[in-house]
Amino acid sequence: MKKKLMAMLSTFILVAVLVLPASASAAVYVPPFEPDSASNPHIFSAGDWSFPTLTPGDKDYFKFTNTFSYTRTYTLIVDSPDGFNYVPGSINATGVQLINPVVQEFGYYRYDIVCNPGAVVNIEIGAQISGYSPNTYFIVII
Repeated sequence: MKKKLMAMLSTFILVAVLVLPASASAAVYVPPFEPDSASNPHIFSAGDWSFPTLTPGDKDYFKFTNTFSYTRTYTLIVDSPDGFNYVPGSINATGVQLINPVVQEFGYYRYDIVCNPGAVVNIEIGAQISGYSPNTYFIVII
């Protein structure tokens, strides 16, 4: 529980330090919608976040593109409701140099993704053995 609290605290500090001063006007909340699919994902930009839910058998899909003219490292964070384990089941990308799993703990996942200009990253989130919660989970790309 202490690890989970520290991970959540570090997530919010990271968001506050990196997102708010650097791109406060650009970062937006992306409202979840259903049905989403690999061909109809939630579209994210740097700094965007969402609080979607999963239902039994459901998966959520997200997509973002490095629109900058330089290679850039993005951080993907997925934080599940307490007692549940929602995982990035697949991260498929084109134009990416590296996908580095920084933290992989039950209910909390963080990846650093090094993207060349124009790189496209597709993310699929699903529930692992833990089942499903009526509560939302948190996803952010910074």
